[in-house]
Amino acid sequence: MKTWLKKWWKPLVLVLVLAGFLLYPSVILTEMRVDFEKEDYTAGNHCKVFASPTENLGLDSVKNADKKPGEARFFFWDIRWRDGQTFKRLDPIDYNLDDEIQIRDIAFFINGFYAGELSGEELLASFSPNDQVQMYETDSGSLGLYITGDDSQLLTTDVFREFYKEMAGRYARTGVFYLLPLLLLVWAAAEFYVRKIWRQREGRFFLAVDTLFYIAGLLALVLIVTGAFTGSDLVNPDESEAVYSVQYYITHWKIPDARDLEMAAYSVFGTARLTELDLFYIFAAQIARLFTFEHAVRLFSVLMAAGLFYLIFCSLKKNRWLLAVMFLTPQIWYLYTYCTSDAMDYAVGVLVLYQVARPDSMLQKLCRRGVKKADWWRVLLLGFLFSNIFMSKQNFYVFAIYAFCMLLVDLFTAPAEEKKNRLISYLWVAGFAFGFLGIRYIPEFLHYGVHRHRVLLTLQEQIAIPKLNPASPPAEQSSAFNLYGKGVGLSELLFKMGLHKTTFRSFVGTYGSLQFPSPDWYCLLMGALYLVYLIGCCGSVLREKGHGERKVKLGLLFFCALVSYALLLYNAWFIDFQAQGRYMVPVLIFAANAAALKPETSRTKWFQLVLGTSAVLSLYSFAVYCIPNIRPPY
Repeated sequence: MKTWLKKWWKPLVLVLVLAGFLLYPSVILTEMRVDFEKEDYTAGNHCKVFASPTENLGLDSVKNADKKPGEARFFFWDIRWRDGQTFKRLDPIDYNLDDEIQIRDIAFFINGFYAGELSGEELLASFSPNDQVQMYETDSGSLGLYITGDDSQLLTTDVFREFYKEMAGRYARTGVFYLLPLLLLVWAAAEFYVRKIWRQREGRFFLAVDTLFYIAGLLALVLIVTGAFTGSDLVNPDESEAVYSVQYYITHWKIPDARDLEMAAYSVFGTARLTELDLFYIFAAQIARLFTFEHAVRLFSVLMAAGLFYLIFCSLKKNRWLLAVMFLTPQIWYLYTYCTSDAMDYAVGVLVLYQVARPDSMLQKLCRRGVKKADWWRVLLLGFLFSNIFMSKQNFYVFAIYAFCMLLVDLFTAPAEEKKNRLISYLWVAGFAFGFLGIRYIPEFLHYGVHRHRVLLTLQEQIAIPKLNPASPPAEQSSAFNLYGKGVGLSELLFKMGLHKTTFRSFVGTYGSLQFPSPDWYCLLMGALYLVYLIGCCGSVLREKGHGERKVKLGLLFFCALVSYALLLYNAWFIDFQAQGRYMVPVLIFAANAAALKPETSRTKWFQLVLGTSAVLSLYSFAVYCIPNIRPPY
C-alpha cells in the first residue's frame, strides 16, 4: 500500500480535489451581457453593475462595463451563487439622459458557458427601478428605460434571484474545466521547482535564495495576470491607442496608411500607434483574435512575462546575472500588465543581452566556429531578433549601440584564428537584420514613398490639440511641452524641475500615469540597494588583475547608460517633459551585463542579498500600490 501511494499520490490528490469541487462547487465566474436594441449604442460603456458577497456596497463592488457598441459586458466572481444575493443592482447610466434606453435582453454565461437569458416580461419582472428611472415594456418587447435623474438604479427582485439560483446551479460544476488546467499549472510549477532548483541545489544558502526568487517570480506572475485581466486601460499610459491598434489588426491584415485611419486611432498628440514600425501590435492581435474577452489584447504581454521568468529560472545555475532584468524594479512587471509595445521592446533587449553576454549562446557559438550552411535558421532567427531593435521606440535604440559595443570588444580580443569567423558572422546577422527591417519598410514605402516622416509630421500638426501641437507657437503650447522653445535652460531642467526625483521614483515604483506612487521609505531603500549593486559590480571588475576587456566593457556599459539618459533629457527638453522611469528601463540590461562580466560576481552573497531584498520590496510595492489602483473604480 505504501509503495502504491508513493507512486500514485499525485494523481490521487488531483482526483480528490476534482471530486471535491464537483460535489461542492465553491465559486463561479459570471459574465453578464446587456444587449441594447440599438446596435450602435455606445452609452452602455457608462453602465455599471454592483456585485458583492456582503450587504455592503463599497467601491470594490462596482463592476464597470467592457466597451463594445450595442452591448455592455460585466464579469464578477460569485461565492453566494446558491442564494442569488451577490448581484445587487444595475445602474443604466450615471447622468440625466434625455433619451430612451432600450434593452433587448440580458444573457448570462457561467464559467464561460451560455447559461440563459432574461427577456420580455421576465426581464421586466427581474428589476425594480428607483425614483430616477422609469421602466416599461416597449412595443418591440424590449425593456424601456427613461432616465430622470443622475443616479438611476435597477434593483434585483425575487424573480431575478430565483432565475439566477436555478441557472447557476445547473452550470456551477463547469468550473472543473478551469480547475483542471489550474491544478496542472500548479503541478508544473512544483515539478519545475524540483527539477531546476531542489535537485540542483548548492548548499542551504543558495537553496534558500533560489527558493525565494522562485516564489517571488511566481507571485509576480500571478499579480501580472491579475492586473492584466482586471486593470483598466483608462489609467495605464497611452494604452487606449495601443488597444485600438491591436483591435485593428484583429480585423485587418494590411498595414494601414496613416491618412486613411479614423480619428479614434490618434492620440491628443496627433500620433497613432498604427504608424509605428513595431511588430508588437500584429503579434498581440494574432493571439487576441483567438479569444472574445476585451483584455485578450494583453495576453501577448502576459505570455512574454511568463517566458522571461522561464528563461531566467531555466538558466539560473549558469546565468544568475539574468535575475537583474526582472527583480531590480517592479516597473518591469507593470509593463506586462497592460497593452504596450514597451513590453516587447524590453523582452527583445533581454534576448539580445542573453545572446551577447552568455558565452555559450547561439550567437557566441556561431561567432567562434563560423557560419555553416546548416546554420541558416540560426542566422535567420538572430537577424530577426536584432531587426526588432530598429522597429522599437526610440529609447530602446540604445540596445543597438550596446550590442555593437560589446561585440566589437569581443572581436578585438578574440584569438587571431577566430576573428575572421566572428567578423563574417557579424556581417551575416547584420545583413539579415537589415533585410528584415527593409521588408518591414516595404508597406511604408508603398504608402508614403520617401516622404514618410513629412507625411506623419503633417498629420500630427493637423490632428494634435493646440497645446500639444509641435506647430503651435511656444506660448500656446502646454507648460510641459517644448521647454527648449519656451526658453527653459538646461540647468533649470536638470536641477529645478524635479526631473531626477520624478524619474527615479517612477523607475522604482510609480504606476499608472504617475498617479500611484510608492512611499518615500521604499524609494530610499531601493536607491540604497542600487548603490550597493553598482559598487559591487564595478568593484569586482576593477579590483581584479588582468582581463582588460572586462574593464573596457564596463566603461562602455556606462556609456550606453549615459546615452539612455541623454535620450530621456532630449525628450524632456525638446518634446514633452515626461519624467517617466520606463524610459530608463534599458539600463537594467546594462546592469545585468555588468554582473555577467566577472562570472563570480553573480554568485557572491552580496549579490543574492541585494537582489533578494529588491525582489521582496518590489512585490510589496507592486501588490499594494499598483494592482489595487489600476483596477476600476479608482
